[in-house]
Amino acid sequence: MLNHKKVLLIDDSKFDNLINSKLIQTEFKNAMVDAFDSANVALDFLKENSDNADNLPDVLFVDIRMPEMDGFEFMEAFENLSHVVKNKCKVYMLTSSLDPRDKQRADENPHVLKFLNKPLSCKDLV
Repeated sequence: MLNHKKVLLIDDSKFDNLINSKLIQTEFKNAMVDAFDSANVALDFLKENSDNADNLPDVLFVDIRMPEMDGFEFMEAFENLSHVVKNKCKVYMLTSSLDPRDKQRADENPHVLKFLNKPLSCKDLV
């Protein structure tokens, strides 16, 4: 459940970030949602806050197909973050990809809890 949780959306689509943010805030009134349209900026945010778990999100929703740094490249960089970040942040891949290789790759990553297809739904949030 996302009540009283900090959620970070990482998706190059501002529209998807807006829709997902509204859905989360509608379902879970006390959830705090931030969104980045760049995986690089999100990574910088996590690095800057790696010493303070209270500033870190509890849940990350990461898109796969993004320019500059895709979701899998983000996860490679995530692996090198502090144990504080890796222990606090629960990662879900949220994507429109129907490629079974993407799902397999996400499933093989020890930091990815689940591979979810867009659009995010209330069922996914529960």
